[in-house]
Amino acid sequence: MIDGQEVAAAVSEQLTAQVGQAPDSVTCPDLPAAVSESTRCELVAGQDTLGVTVTTSSAEGGSAEFDILVDEMPS
Repeated sequence: MIDGQEVAAAVSEQLTAQVGQAPDSVTCPDLPAAVSESTRCELVAGQDTLGVTVTTSSAEGGSAEFDILVDEMPS
């Protein structure tokens, strides 16, 4: 399992790199450390709360990489 806090930190880091601004917060549950496993996270940016689907794209040793898909509409 990958700790939810580690997943949230990775999501925040990737989104900051993509859009140039860090979200206010990201919370995620633990994620199984296997390729193609996914979970739903919650992202808060200003007044908006968005769902985020996080899917493990690779997992080797103690590290993993994730594909992130942010919902188009706030929840």
